[in-house]
Amino acid sequence: MITIGKLRYLHIDKKRFSFIGSVEGSIDYQKWVKYIDDKSDIFIWYENTKSGQEILKKIDTIPDDIRNTFTSLLNRVRCFAKFNVKKDDYDISVGCCKVSKQVTITFERSPKIEELRLFLDMAKHLDALLLYRGKKIIDDKLIDELEKQQIEKKKKHKP
Repeated sequence: MITIGKLRYLHIDKKRFSFIGSVEGSIDYQKWVKYIDDKSDIFIWYENTKSGQEILKKIDTIPDDIRNTFTSLLNRVRCFAKFNVKKDDYDISVGCCKVSKQVTITFERSPKIEELRLFLDMAKHLDALLLYRGKKIIDDKLIDELEKQQIEKKKKHKP
């Protein structure tokens, strides 16, 4: 059984996959970029974060042999959500590689139900699946079950 705490690393792709061997997804990168742009009240592109801006300022001082690595991160391939003031960093990282054509979602803490619904919405927008470990489909039914688990857990811990 899946618990919400285990869902720290999710993927969006049009089909299930295995991490063994070469994995090439089928997500439309431009459609993903538009989704992120349309949800600019939730997501921020890496190049617009404090860290991204610092890299942009120093880009000319970065050695040529590794500069490409940094500039590739500043080209709408990674975005963030849920700024955590205590950590001075974001709790959610989302990336989509033009080459692998998969969306990868990473949580720095256990996800919240509304966040799972947001990423399920993203997957639906991309005509794809929200996946755990590449195989387990996270759909409305599973999210509802996770929500019920949380409610039951809160009831048990209430005095």
